[in-house]
Amino acid sequence: MNSTASSVHAASPLGYDSTTTLRDSGKMTDTEFEKFVMENEDAALRLAFSYLKDWEEARDAVQDGFVKAYRKMGSFRGDSSRRTWFYRLMVNLLKDKLRRKKVRRIVSFMPFGFSGEGDEPPPMDPADSAQGPAEETEAQAIREAFERALEALPERQGQVAALHLASGLTLKQAAETLGISEGAAKAHYFRAVRGLRKEMALWKDETT
Repeated sequence: MNSTASSVHAASPLGYDSTTTLRDSGKMTDTEFEKFVMENEDAALRLAFSYLKDWEEARDAVQDGFVKAYRKMGSFRGDSSRRTWFYRLMVNLLKDKLRRKKVRRIVSFMPFGFSGEGDEPPPMDPADSAQGPAEETEAQAIREAFERALEALPERQGQVAALHLASGLTLKQAAETLGISEGAAKAHYFRAVRGLRKEMALWKDETT
């Protein structure tokens, strides 16, 4: 096999394309990397599904994770095992995907009416889906404005808001996921809500 290019294991249960080329990391041979994929893909898939709740998206995320890991292997310093290093990379990748995936669910129930004063997210109203063309256009504008506001939040505030509001984790669970204290998660969450409500109020003033 070419020493400057490799392909993720073609017979992988995740269905990797054998034509997926990867740069030589200088740290693992092609055979070693294929073995690494086979040893870790099932656990990585379970991890991805726990975040994304969709098997197809989870498979895509795992493939992205292995590609990213191979390309970044040159930066691996040996401070931890390769497996630990890879799962840290996967968690960061999944947090980014989760934030993008969940933002529209957040928007659907938190444009203006959510005070953020309780610990539980408000229920979604099924009647919201019964919209005419004018209402749908307005809803789309609100979603886009909210997405911009969410993306503008400091990183940690955005992560806590996404985990709590969109995935339904308690603030304690969100804190454990992010490796911070529950008190810190609550502080980030309420700051996020305050910031989002302020930005959305400004947007509403500008458009009325």
